[in-house]
Amino acid sequence: MEKNVDVIPMRAFSTDAAKRVPDEYLDFVFIDANHAYSYVLDDIKAWLPKVKKGGLVSGHDYNVTGYKGSFQVKKAVKEIFGTHYAFERHVWYVTK
Repeated sequence: MEKNVDVIPMRAFSTDAAKRVPDEYLDFVFIDANHAYSYVLDDIKAWLPKVKKGGLVSGHDYNVTGYKGSFQVKKAVKEIFGTHYAFERHVWYVTK
């Protein structure tokens, strides 16, 4: 069975693009942008409201460390979701 999927490319910073999407509109969001702590935190806060209840919010580079500690995805994910998320290798995810 084929399912229609709408893809609308947006050329913008992640948090600016999120402003163009209605709340509870998406089934799935995958965050893989700037991996510095404050940017990850801002991306999750911007995109989380855009996902429907029962939808999936996910992101990349959970267990990756970057140049001079610049990859702080794990810290931001833990701050927002506490223990209510899961991860597999480098991908974290949570059902809303």
